[in-house]
Amino acid sequence: MTDWDEMMGEYQSMGLYPRSHIMAHLRQSLHPKVISSNTVSTLSHGSYVVTSGLVIRRQRPSSTNMIFLTLEDEFGHTPLIIKPSVFKIYRTAIMESLITVYGKVSRIKGTMNVEVEHIDIISASPHMPPAKNWE
Repeated sequence: MTDWDEMMGEYQSMGLYPRSHIMAHLRQSLHPKVISSNTVSTLSHGSYVVTSGLVIRRQRPSSTNMIFLTLEDEFGHTPLIIKPSVFKIYRTAIMESLITVYGKVSRIKGTMNVEVEHIDIISASPHMPPAKNWE
């Protein structure tokens, strides 16, 4: 078994891979402009960003028409905001496990999010664990 096969087997059976993170295995195949969560967190308001990760949370609170996602990579989490107009275009993409997002850093009242403008699906394996459901 390759390391990849072993990792996919553990994701299938346990829903996680205790020895590493899938993004650590995928990072070398991503475009060089894709940055990690620990770099995203250092960027200033308005900075353009491209980042990737495993979708670990989706929220659509009834109090707003915004969609909130959280991406996880091998270094941490990146919170995302998706406006309704962007959601209409990428509604199927956000249901995938692994995505790359393009957008701008938003720093308002002590919070940091990426306001998503575009989403690409990362096709890693047909046996990927499903992304987490809506909360």
